Amino acid sequence: MKTLFISVLQGFYAVTLAFTLQASSLAQSASPTSNLLNAASGQATSTRETPAQPSERTPADIDAQLQDMQKRLVVTQADIVKAQAVITDGTNVETTARLAAQDRLNHLRGMQEAYSQIIDNLKNLRRVTTNLETARKEKQNWHAPAGTAPWPLASADELHLAILRLQFQLQHLRQRTNIVNDLIADLRKSRSQIEIELRQSSAGAETQRTSEGIQRRLDRTNLDLANAAIDKDTITIEQTTGAISLATLKLTKDFYNDRFAFTEEDFQKIKADLQKRIGSLRTQEQQASLRINRTLDLAAAAKAKSDALDQNATATPEARTAARNARLLADRRAEAARTERERYRAQIDLDLLMIQMWEIRRDLYANVDNSQQLAVLKSKHEELVRQLNLGLNYLNQLIAEKSQSTLALNEQLRQAPTGADKAFLSEMLTPLAEQIDSMRGLYALFERARQYLEISGSEIALAQLNQTFIQRFSGFKAALGEFANDVWQFEIFAVDDNIVVDGREIKTKRSVTVGKTVGAMAILIIGFMLISGLIRRTLALAVDKANLGASKSVVLGRWLTLAAGFSLIITAFNIVEIPLSAFAFFGGALAIGVGFGTQNLLKNLISGVMLLIEKPIRIGDLVEIDGILGTVTSIGIRFSTIQGAQGNDALIPNSVLVEQKLVNWTYSTRDARKDVRVTVAYKSSVEQVQRILAQVSAEHPQVKQVPAPVITLEDFGDNGLVFNLQFWIKLQAGIMPGQILSDLRISILAAFAEAGIELPFPQRAVMFDQSNPIAVQIQAPGTPAL
Repeated sequence: MKTLFISVLQGFYAVTLAFTLQASSLAQSASPTSNLLNAASGQATSTRETPAQPSERTPADIDAQLQDMQKRLVVTQADIVKAQAVITDGTNVETTARLAAQDRLNHLRGMQEAYSQIIDNLKNLRRVTTNLETARKEKQNWHAPAGTAPWPLASADELHLAILRLQFQLQHLRQRTNIVNDLIADLRKSRSQIEIELRQSSAGAETQRTSEGIQRRLDRTNLDLANAAIDKDTITIEQTTGAISLATLKLTKDFYNDRFAFTEEDFQKIKADLQKRIGSLRTQEQQASLRINRTLDLAAAAKAKSDALDQNATATPEARTAARNARLLADRRAEAARTERERYRAQIDLDLLMIQMWEIRRDLYANVDNSQQLAVLKSKHEELVRQLNLGLNYLNQLIAEKSQSTLALNEQLRQAPTGADKAFLSEMLTPLAEQIDSMRGLYALFERARQYLEISGSEIALAQLNQTFIQRFSGFKAALGEFANDVWQFEIFAVDDNIVVDGREIKTKRSVTVGKTVGAMAILIIGFMLISGLIRRTLALAVDKANLGASKSVVLGRWLTLAAGFSLIITAFNIVEIPLSAFAFFGGALAIGVGFGTQNLLKNLISGVMLLIEKPIRIGDLVEIDGILGTVTSIGIRFSTIQGAQGNDALIPNSVLVEQKLVNWTYSTRDARKDVRVTVAYKSSVEQVQRILAQVSAEHPQVKQVPAPVITLEDFGDNGLVFNLQFWIKLQAGIMPGQILSDLRISILAAFAEAGIELPFPQRAVMFDQSNPIAVQIQAPGTPAL
């Protein structure tokens, strides 16, 4: 296997050498790529996870490689001249040879471009290598800044801005590194594919021209790969230089240790400069307004002229087109003038924002230990950041829109058929380009303001970090109080209200806040508890002292509670100044509810009043309605409660108690008659049975003796004599009639058993017809049935 692999390589190199001998000039221009690629192949990486370390290449090494590339460029340029001479030679008329010469010329020009790029990148690599050495020397020779603490705040700002600038550059370089790594990976894949094609072409029957084309693609890919490797080395060295410079700046920052001062005099000086600039910007804004008026007048005149020509039938198409172009150009200039004025206004707003930022910094350095003030400053700072971000987003959108318009005009300019159209489009592009440049300059100002806000935000965060526990707790308490106040004053919604001022009715709006809502709920809850307790105590006293009925007191208490609740709601809303008109939107829904849903409610309410007046039932009465037997436990406004024998409570609407058949066992008296039927054998003594029944009823304590129990022979039953014991009992709470009947039956059963009296049971006599007897025979197994 090893011998076969070596043979393949030898064959590949032999074919490559043959192509090189056949095209000596091509070999001269292509041979440097392999050497350059060998120098760069070990430096390039194809993944982001394993970035290359910075190349420690000396300036002499870079200069030597630069001189070598320049020589190769000179050779390539000479080959280009020769190739051009072959193409322009009139004696060579063969088409194939001419096409081959043209292909070679194009390849040489591509190689010339690649060599030029490599030379430029090597020069840049030489520059960044020098910058790296300078950065290292600056870090080694670093010395502390002059002066003593506290240093001016301007020194801190200069240092922080430099750090932010380096951090942004390093972030940008990291993004470029990822892009270059992806590019190198793609170039290596392309090179591998081209090498496969070259090996296949050398082993196949492809023409010499095809193989030369593949070889040229491989040479150009190798140059591109080498160029990308140099670019990556440059980026890596720039990253190292930036990191060293950033470390040097951090040495200075650590030495300062945030020992800066910002006095009132410093603030007043900065404020005066900003106000002076604001005054100058206002003057420029006024001048821009005048220019807007002039451009608008010119645009109106151009529009009038264009409209007049459009309506003129004798006007030529060229004149109409020129008029329309003049109108469009005038509109574009008017728009540019408006953009200019907006830029001045934006700069004024930005300077006003910066004044607020400097005020925050002044207060911060004047009240570093004030925890509550820090919370206020942080809130103001966050608001400034929000406003600035809105401005930055708006500028980004404007720049994107104008850039799209510029691209569209450039495309039209490229496709313009006549010189007049190109001149018009060029004039249209001029104000648009000025707008974009103006907005980009404004964006740079906003970005610098953002950096200042970032610095001030870090200062606030540092001040909060250096607070003591007491200061932190004080700040937390202040923040919590402010948050609670914001929640308390939060407006849920606003309602229209009418107030009287000096005898006149004025329509105004009142806000319904969380605080008012909570206050109203607190008044309702506490007031309802107090009123309910007062009503209960008053009615209890009336029941004890004024002989007020229990059922009447319950219904009256509920009506009083309902009325007091409505009065309490109105009172609570008036106390917290919530107008009743806030619930006006419930009017429609309430009307629908009254029309469709409250008819049963009103019927039950009226029925409750009728029960209270007529008193067909009372609390404690034993009633039976619709198959439900139980004791009345409550009489409400809408329904009454009946507790059954099983302990279940049945909620009966008051209208049902009034309209349907109701049996009140205790309406006039609590005495109720009950029956116990007993069947004895016919041979039993009637007198003995009557005596036993009378004795049992007399011995039971719940059976009333007045009126006396009645014992009757009720019927001659199928199985025996049927006796009926009729007696009266008093219906009382806790005593079930069914239990009394059960006790009597048990006593009767025991007494009958002792006296020998039988309780008959059903008996039947079965008679068979003897006139036609049934024949019964026994057959042997296996014989058929008869």
